[in-house]
Amino acid sequence: MTVPTGYEMPHAPSDLERNVLALVEILREADRVAAELYVTAGRITRLATMLGALPDPSAWTAAAMLNQAAATCVATANLLRQAGKLGADWAWQTMWRAH
Repeated sequence: MTVPTGYEMPHAPSDLERNVLALVEILREADRVAAELYVTAGRITRLATMLGALPDPSAWTAAAMLNQAAATCVATANLLRQAGKLGADWAWQTMWRAH
């Protein structure tokens, strides 16, 4: 079995190793979700820009709400990425300490 770093395990993986590898895969999925959130935030911002250009105060209000939604997407993506990095570091340290 090969861990994501390319290190070949000389033995069958232990429960800890299997759990760490599963956690790392979950964290990778969180990173993919974060990337999708960044893309979504960009799309929302473009929509807000189009609405904000309309000569209607209610469109401006909608644009402001959309900009807030985009900011929330970015903040959530940042938290997911940060949590993923911390979780991956912890997982690898735990596995290597066990050996």
